[in-house]
Amino acid sequence: MRPRVGGRRLGHPLCRHGLHPRPRRRLRHRGGHGRAHRRDGARGRGDRLHHRRRRARAHRRRFTRDGGAPARGAARRGRRRRVVDACAGRDSIAYLLYTSGSTGDPKGVIATHSTVLGTADAARDMWDSSPRATLVGWAPMHHIMGLMMQVIIPAINGAQAVATGTEQFQRRPVIWLQLISKHGGTMSAAGNFAFALVTQLATDEQIAELDLRSLKVLFSGSEPVRPETLHAFLERFASTGVTEQMVAPVMGMTEANMISGKFPDDELMIRRFDAERLENGQLVPADGDGTVEWVSCGRPTDQTQVVIVDPETLEPVPDGIVGEIWVASPMVSPGYFRRPDATAETFGHTIGGYDGAFMRTGDLAAILDGELFVTGRLKEMIIVRGRNLYPQDIEAAARTVSPAIGIGAAFELTGHPSVVGVVLEVNEEALAETQESMDALGARVRDSLMSRSSLPSLAVAFVTEGTLPRTPTGKVRRMPTRSHIESGTLRPLYSSGFRPVLTPA
Repeated sequence: MRPRVGGRRLGHPLCRHGLHPRPRRRLRHRGGHGRAHRRDGARGRGDRLHHRRRRARAHRRRFTRDGGAPARGAARRGRRRRVVDACAGRDSIAYLLYTSGSTGDPKGVIATHSTVLGTADAARDMWDSSPRATLVGWAPMHHIMGLMMQVIIPAINGAQAVATGTEQFQRRPVIWLQLISKHGGTMSAAGNFAFALVTQLATDEQIAELDLRSLKVLFSGSEPVRPETLHAFLERFASTGVTEQMVAPVMGMTEANMISGKFPDDELMIRRFDAERLENGQLVPADGDGTVEWVSCGRPTDQTQVVIVDPETLEPVPDGIVGEIWVASPMVSPGYFRRPDATAETFGHTIGGYDGAFMRTGDLAAILDGELFVTGRLKEMIIVRGRNLYPQDIEAAARTVSPAIGIGAAFELTGHPSVVGVVLEVNEEALAETQESMDALGARVRDSLMSRSSLPSLAVAFVTEGTLPRTPTGKVRRMPTRSHIESGTLRPLYSSGFRPVLTPA
């Protein structure tokens, strides 16, 4: 693909229709590289792009509309060969990309041309996304992973890009690896769920036809990286040439782009820690029983400063202590579009003894031996009698109870401190094969989790596969799940222990 060329061709009709730089543009279209051409056409004029999903839900329409309606939409038209002059500066707004809303309302993140160029430079210098590279992906282009990997990095660094639609991946996950094999892909990225899905659904015959030796780096990010998922993926696809050295866990977010990652010469770092000490906010290496396994998200990228800060005292904490990730980097956004309060809450913070302005990520982590171990989201952490519990650990423990249990969401019940709720998707056909009833499975899940995590109270619900709210890349949205199950809009197959919502008087 050549988005720069496509952008030049599209710039003329935008100008001809009186659309000069500065007004926002909304691009309504299906995904794909045709979208990339239209995006580049607007960016070349110095416009702000306003990304929207083609079939946005009503609440998302409201959020994006409140953030500022575009002057006019850009739709596909006949090709033009005239070239228009680009007039955007480094601090000009390149595009607005809305957050997934996994822990709150979606917000329009401002990306300037400077932050875009900084991200492309980091990808080139650290992971060789040069013209020799071929990037393969399927993530939607209204998500930071798809936008960067399939459009911006290839366009700026001159790399090749091969992409399929998100819908095609969801229907047939192995197409992702088939494209890498067919086109000699050197770089690709996906979330944890994608690694789990392709591991589960790829057949022996499909795997036998794959050759993935061309891969230099396979990023895993956008959601917590589970060690059991990586182990299973590497074992399942070992015959294709995939190695542990290729896999690169990373941490990134819409507001800060790339924060940390496993560099090419680094080893994949998976370590065990004392579970009880972790509940008290300490990352202490340990072996044997009573431990949990965590995957390192690597080291901070060049020009990126990461400081772990106590979210209450706002003071830096020593290595090995869990706190909030604060980051300063040329890749960090200047703020949220037309959201001054949210911008002030997240961006522009200072830390005594450190230079520059820092962004509060809302993610919890600890640094150990220079490696960043992300433990969860600050807003999603469950506090039970002074112990810090992480929802992904509770969800993973629930999946071990039965093969019929799939993805889930754990949270604290609204108005009921220390009462944990977990909503799990269940494959009804798989459950029928075990000849176990929903009631019996629910009792086993409750007994297992209460014993393993020492929970004083637990509510359990089962729902049909595919019904939990998700982000565009497949990550479960825990807070909306809690809202839906408590309001009754998400109807469970089985439910026990949930209580009426209590609000402060």
